[in-house]
Amino acid sequence: MTNPDMSGMDRIGLMQTFVRIVEAGSLSAAAAQLGTSQPTVSRRLQALERSLGLELLQRSTHAMKLTDDGARCFAHAKTLLESWQAMTADLRGAKDAPEGHLRVLVPHAFGQDQLMAPLMAYLRRYPQSLSNGCCMIGVPISLLRASIAPCRSARWTIPP
Repeated sequence: MTNPDMSGMDRIGLMQTFVRIVEAGSLSAAAAQLGTSQPTVSRRLQALERSLGLELLQRSTHAMKLTDDGARCFAHAKTLLESWQAMTADLRGAKDAPEGHLRVLVPHAFGQDQLMAPLMAYLRRYPQSLSNGCCMIGVPISLLRASIAPCRSARWTIPP
């Protein structure tokens, strides 16, 4: 590395920007996805390239292409970012799990047709939600209980 300190810039953020540029296919698309301007994304890319002392992307007015160093950097950055996300999720633990009551108010037909599959996936992913209560208007509790085994021991209420 030519500049290990990177003048205080966030290295993880720069790598996230680089990965987004590569996956989006352009600086403009990456900027739109990141909710920032194209010049900001360009500056972040340039800061990463300067810090590594490498050209990561060959850019022209009509196209961009990963260099060999860029391809290697992209692979490492993806791995590093996945590890970073796994570490933060592990350290946060149960803090990321939803808390409180889940209340779903929908007409019967919509609940059966559009909401049952996502709701079942949610309840399987967060079974502790069942102990907090789950309310659905117009969807029979028997339908939920039949779809998910833990419902048999959960407290269920249906508002009037």
